[in-house]
Amino acid sequence: MAFFRGIVRCAENFTILKKCHNNGWNSECYFSAKKALGIPLPPKKPLTAYMIFCQDHRKEVLRENPTLSSTEQIKKLAAQWSLLSLDKREPYETKAREGTVLYGEAHKKYYENLSEEQKRELAKMKMEKRESRRLFKLKKALRESGIPKHPLKAYALFVKSEAKSKDIKQPAEFIKECAEKWKNLSEVEKKKFDNLVEEEKNRYAKDFEKWRKKMIADGNIKLLEQYEEFKGKGKVLDLEEIPKSLGRRVALKSSQREK
Repeated sequence: MAFFRGIVRCAENFTILKKCHNNGWNSECYFSAKKALGIPLPPKKPLTAYMIFCQDHRKEVLRENPTLSSTEQIKKLAAQWSLLSLDKREPYETKAREGTVLYGEAHKKYYENLSEEQKRELAKMKMEKRESRRLFKLKKALRESGIPKHPLKAYALFVKSEAKSKDIKQPAEFIKECAEKWKNLSEVEKKKFDNLVEEEKNRYAKDFEKWRKKMIADGNIKLLEQYEEFKGKGKVLDLEEIPKSLGRRVALKSSQREK
């Protein structure tokens, strides 16, 4: 699947590159889905008062401290901003408010000039971006919760065993060699890895059950619900297992979701 996804990405990138080439690689043509779909770039979001202050004083800080890294510059500017009185902050706050008003007007005009098809595509892109961020956060939370890794398949276990005995300098060549070796492997030798897969599955089932019970005991019901929704492979929650100390609200919410 990863291979085919790579092909799709290449095709999408080629489409964007071709469009940029046809447009003469002008300043408005960027490598983005918006440009690929022919959607004009929206107006830039306004700067906050703090960002305007940083913009005005960054050169001064850099001139006085030319050896400072970008992170150290930001820290110094943040320290200066924190020491600024309300009176001295007011000009920056005023500029920020003016910028917000101008942005609102420009964004309204920008949206009004979009076609209905562009509006639909834009809404779709925003929804996909939101979903992508949600899944990223969910996966991160699951990793941090200690969820066990899924068992590897026979070929993956074979590659893993081969990697242990080799100093891999050229991954592509190594994968080719593994593929050729696996192809020529006898059924008896492959059976060994099939048996390992079964062991891995049993190990995963036990580890997952431990993790699931720990999540329930710790009150991480929401994370389990999100995992269940994400995987879509049946239930991992049992209302009878939810401790009473978590309250009736959680159990009621889960039971309503079942219906």
